[in-house]
Amino acid sequence: MRTPAFLFLALLSWFFWFAPRRPYAPTTPLPPQVHDLVYSNTHRAHSALWLLALGVPRLSIADGGKYAAVFERESDYIYQVPVRNSGPAILVSRYQWQRLPRLQSLYDRQALAAYVNWANRPEAAGFRWLSRRRAEVRADLGPDDMILVRHYADGWSASVPIHQDPIGFLLLDPPAPGQVTITVTAPVFTPTPRVLPTHTIPHINPGGISFLPNGIISVYGYDLGTTGQTRVTVDGRPAEVLWAGEYQINARLPRNLPPSPTPPVVQVEVRP
Repeated sequence: MRTPAFLFLALLSWFFWFAPRRPYAPTTPLPPQVHDLVYSNTHRAHSALWLLALGVPRLSIADGGKYAAVFERESDYIYQVPVRNSGPAILVSRYQWQRLPRLQSLYDRQALAAYVNWANRPEAAGFRWLSRRRAEVRADLGPDDMILVRHYADGWSASVPIHQDPIGFLLLDPPAPGQVTITVTAPVFTPTPRVLPTHTIPHINPGGISFLPNGIISVYGYDLGTTGQTRVTVDGRPAEVLWAGEYQINARLPRNLPPSPTPPVVQVEVRP
């Protein structure tokens, strides 16, 4: 009976010492910020976009009211996020990458939506660990293709030019299309996750201003704050905010405006 036990222990020790292991490094660029946002009770649209951007296939949450109308429910606590490919490496467009807007904050919905449109693609690239820090990426590239690797890019090296995408993932840029095999090396340190400003950028929809009798206007958009937090000015003069929500503001225009006043400006107070 000693021989089987000895062989089992020998196999276990071999696996422990020589089997490829993942490096201790964050796989998402903004884990604390996104975690807090996703599990809060607010900002459903932003949270859904971040889950798509980070390639999260499933979400486990006890109170699912925030996502009930967004994601398909698999069980009482698990939601399926409609990510087209949640693998560690996918093909993305170089042309679209060069035109991606820069993320201005954690709540920059326009930039997040553009990023999701770019990164949420079905074409996969092969990714496997060769050792504790070295991995291999294989792909069949078209003329416009790059490879997005869902690991924080800081400190990585590769056998081809590398970049960092808008949220901090590793982006491989092979010089020619066709079959490629790329060796990438993880950093020896634990990178500090990137931090984005946690304030909301108000956005007014094109044509999203309607004028009502008695000098009342309604402003439609998103990230418009709440009553008491939102300030509206017209020609530099404050308007009385009657009601404000995430998607709409009702305000009373200041008196004696010029015949063709400039469009209203919406400002949202940043609170800790």
